[in-house]
Amino acid sequence: MPVVTIEVPEDLIGDIYVAVGTVLNDAEEDVAAERKQAASGAPQGTTRAEPRPGVVQVTFEIPERLLSRFYTLVGFVLQQARPDEPEEPASPADWDNVDLDFESAREVWRKCSPRAQDVFSLLIDNPGLAMTGEDIASKLDIPNGKRGVAGIVAWPARHCADAGYVSLFRCDDADGGYWMDPDTADLFARVRDAARPRPRPAS
Repeated sequence: MPVVTIEVPEDLIGDIYVAVGTVLNDAEEDVAAERKQAASGAPQGTTRAEPRPGVVQVTFEIPERLLSRFYTLVGFVLQQARPDEPEEPASPADWDNVDLDFESAREVWRKCSPRAQDVFSLLIDNPGLAMTGEDIASKLDIPNGKRGVAGIVAWPARHCADAGYVSLFRCDDADGGYWMDPDTADLFARVRDAARPRPRPAS
């Protein structure tokens, strides 16, 4: 009868014994004697694996025809017991696909304040052109200059992050310049146009 040795964390030995018992109890009645022999030898021995602390080696005698189920159940116990590994956060997506990103862009635009929409409209109409916060504040009559502009665009940047995207604007912290990439400007120009009220037909 095959002898199987596996390495098991000490705190899982009880679960492994249950799994092995399940394998043996699921065997057919006509191999009861073989099953009894295997059960009487489970475990055949338990030794501490080195140099891994907290891990022991457990040896079982398993009927050959039950090996597949043995490995399946033991593997399931070990897999279920592994701590969940933290998933690496996904990299934010770029606003570069008019068709795929339109709905997300429309939702972000909807959450922007009228002031923020004015700032982004200025950037949309001048794609790729960097403007300082002072310039934007002067053009749009925003109080507190570049600090006022920084406060206005802070929440839209958060809305983009919540949607899984990079900010719809770029910013150079060194000189306070703001701009919008051409692809992003094209996308948000369409979003802006779609959000504008349509003129009522003349009666």
